[in-house]
Amino acid sequence: MKMPMERPKLVQVIGVGFFVAVAILATLAFAIPDIRTPLLLFLEWIRTNRALGVFIYIVVFVVGVVILFPILILAVGAGFVFENYFVAFAAVYAGSLIGVLVSFVVGRTILRSTVQYFVLGDQEF
Repeated sequence: MKMPMERPKLVQVIGVGFFVAVAILATLAFAIPDIRTPLLLFLEWIRTNRALGVFIYIVVFVVGVVILFPILILAVGAGFVFENYFVAFAAVYAGSLIGVLVSFVVGRTILRSTVQYFVLGDQEF
């Protein structure tokens, strides 16, 4: 008979961090009456600062991929922000590729015990 594994501490820390992040975002959503204004300012900043804007957009895209944000929104946003569609395609491609690589490395190293916990607890594996 298999002994049940203990829940890894990292899962607990990630869970608490997720709920704290949601609480902070909910507080900010209610604190900022018009949420579009900071978003439009950010998009305008990306348009005015081309090189750094592409880099920051790629970083935001990578974070979106890792936290499982719907990247279709970010991909369509790239076409809106960057006037040159080749630059938008390159930013989305680079961000998604790097995001997938980061997700793989995180899953293989940092979250390895968490993956083992869920896989060993399932009878199908």
